[in-house]
Amino acid sequence: MNTVHRRHEFTLCLQTELKGIKAKAQKFEDDIELWRGRFTGAPEYNSVIASRLAVWEQSEREENEMALKIMRSYIPANISELSAKDLRDAAEEYGSMFTVDLSEYIKTKRLLWWVIMHPEDISKQNFLAGAHVGSFRDIGSYDVCELRAVYAAMPQTFEMDNTPGKVGLKAAWRTGLAERLKSLIQQQRQETVPGGWDPIN
Repeated sequence: MNTVHRRHEFTLCLQTELKGIKAKAQKFEDDIELWRGRFTGAPEYNSVIASRLAVWEQSEREENEMALKIMRSYIPANISELSAKDLRDAAEEYGSMFTVDLSEYIKTKRLLWWVIMHPEDISKQNFLAGAHVGSFRDIGSYDVCELRAVYAAMPQTFEMDNTPGKVGLKAAWRTGLAERLKSLIQQQRQETVPGGWDPIN
C-alpha cells in the first residue's frame, strides 16, 4: 500500500512539474506573439527598440562576450555528432567531469549550440519549427550566463523571416530573448525592473 501511495505521489509530482513547464513555454509563446504584433503593428516600434537595444548591447558587450567564452568551454565544436555519454567521456579526457544531468542538458538544449556556430549559419536556422523547437521556445529555462552567451553569438537578423502569417516571428523571438536577458541581469544586480515600452498605450 505504501509503495502504491508513493508511486501515486510521484506521478502527481511529475504532472505538476510538467504543467509548470508547459505554462512557462506557453507564456513565452504568448510573449512572442505580443512582440510580433508590436513589430508589425506599430510603425515606430523598429526604430525605438533598435535604438534602445544598441545602447544596451554596447553596455553589456564585455560581459556577454565573457559569458560566450565560458559557455564555449562546455560546448564542443562537434556537439551535433556526440551523444551525452560522449560528452562525459570527452570531459573526463580533459580532466573535467560532466554529470549525467549536465551532459543530457547540453545535448538537448540546442539553443546553447549556437555559442559554437558562426552568426551567418545561425541566421539560416529554422529554429521555431521542428522537433527541437522546445529548446528555443522555453527561454525561461536558461540562466543569465547562458542567455548572455547566446545573445553574444546571435546575428542581428535572421533569414526566412517573411513567411506569410509568420512575418517577423524570428525578430520578435530575438527581442523576447533580449527582454528576458535584461530582466535576469537586472534581477542579478538587484535593480528595479521598469515596465516595457508599449506602442499601443
